[in-house]
Amino acid sequence: MASAVGIAYGASAIFSVSFALGAFFADKVMRESRFAHRATYESLPLQNAFCVLFFVGVGMLFDWHILIDASLSVLTILLIIMLGKSLSAFGLVYFLRSPLQTALIVSASLAQVGEFSFILLAQAREPGLADDYTVNLIVGAAILSIALNPVVFSLIPHFTLQFTSRWGWAREAALREAPFEKRDDDTPTDQLRHQIVLTGDSSLLVPLSTQLYREKQAIVVKR
Repeated sequence: MASAVGIAYGASAIFSVSFALGAFFADKVMRESRFAHRATYESLPLQNAFCVLFFVGVGMLFDWHILIDASLSVLTILLIIMLGKSLSAFGLVYFLRSPLQTALIVSASLAQVGEFSFILLAQAREPGLADDYTVNLIVGAAILSIALNPVVFSLIPHFTLQFTSRWGWAREAALREAPFEKRDDDTPTDQLRHQIVLTGDSSLLVPLSTQLYREKQAIVVKR
């Protein structure tokens, strides 16, 4: 945590960027450390607190009149966020030879505005590249995208079924094998417990694993 704050402060003091942008750079640096998983696990209380502050801050910036005065503009920005980002992410993950399910999950995750977008918005506001009207438009579209994101995630099974039933490339992508997740030595042991390992050639393997997955059990299947 001290290293992360130090990098954020150094980026702000030396390169004259905002402390928030420096914190973003610090996050990218700390992710390369072999202690990244451990730091993430032990800083969960701080992450939850800052997450609450983030949503409260976004809510305080929101002026609901923009939804009435410029509804078409807000809708346009919302479509750019939810369709433009999602399609770009889907295409990138697909061409990287990842499974169809992974591509859909990544595209759904990016169908909203994250905190980095507000950092860029604040940077654009300082030299006058964005005024209050632009900020209200983006904040309104951001809140709508965040509110609609759970709906997008709930539609992933429907999209998977529609894609695989209509297009051959989707069926081929659905059969791709997902890469194994590598765990380092600093992974907390409680994240490795209570996992069900299924193996063998029995015909009951698929329905059993499917049922366990629906019950949200942590499973590892090896056929």
